[in-house]
Amino acid sequence: MTGNKIIAFLRMPLILLAIVVVIVILVLALIFWIRQVSLRSEMQEKYGAKVPSAFHVKKIRQRVLTGFFFLKFPVWLYAKKDGTQDLRHKGNSIVFGKSEIHIDDYILTCKDVILTYYLVLDIRGAGTSIGYNELEKRKRQDLSQKLYRRQTATSVLNIVDNFSSHPTDFEPFCADLFRNFGFSAEVTPPTRDGGFDIRLCKDGVKYIAECKCYDVRHHVGRTILQKLKGANAVEQAQGMFVITTSKFTRDAIAFAEQSGIQLIDGDRLVHMCHQVWGSNLPASIFPEAAVTLTKQELLSKIPEDMRMRFI
Repeated sequence: MTGNKIIAFLRMPLILLAIVVVIVILVLALIFWIRQVSLRSEMQEKYGAKVPSAFHVKKIRQRVLTGFFFLKFPVWLYAKKDGTQDLRHKGNSIVFGKSEIHIDDYILTCKDVILTYYLVLDIRGAGTSIGYNELEKRKRQDLSQKLYRRQTATSVLNIVDNFSSHPTDFEPFCADLFRNFGFSAEVTPPTRDGGFDIRLCKDGVKYIAECKCYDVRHHVGRTILQKLKGANAVEQAQGMFVITTSKFTRDAIAFAEQSGIQLIDGDRLVHMCHQVWGSNLPASIFPEAAVTLTKQELLSKIPEDMRMRFI
């Protein structure tokens, strides 16, 4: 045999081995795919919710008593403090964690955090109980606190007491109150707020508002109103409000009359709260659907420069 024939002869087992390996891999992949299709179909029949192909389904021996899930939001491998991409690092990439759903003796995993949450909602909607995750628990707690503050807004002292430990929460409280009077309301960021706390709009008319949760003995003076008027020189709103749990000084009232600023003192604030919330259900009672996370709330947990991939 010539040298070339010998080499060709020796290569034949290697080629056959490679073919066998490829066939084995394809067969295993086919078995895995069939198994996944079977498990997804089994889950759909059992729980009444279609499981997308993006999920890996695994069946385990140990059954959980109550369904639960956790969400793993994507992050940059190298990120800045705000979570966005750190461009100083070459080869930076997105790290996709695996979100998980545990129901009975099934574990579902998926890299798409929003798709995972939507499947949780579908399964719940079909009648299977899945416990709250940490974000939902936090939202439920916030809602309970908000409702408690509504229920106890029966006096100025109660309102001041409710916000004494978290004064910045007074601004969302006021925004919520105005929404109940037909306004759209947007709370400005805590820093660089432009000199006011809330943007309001009703019937096409724009307003800005400044909120001051003060002790009843600490009256709002003219300076606060002057600052608001100065901020409106940039904002160009048609109307202005100053809202406080306290009262206004005479100078402040006189300046408001000259400048067209509407004043809401503590007594009027309590009256407005009573108008819209009156005697509602106890603070611990609210629709469970209110705990459901919105897509916007989910997106807020994803770095800003990554969100377009999930919209």
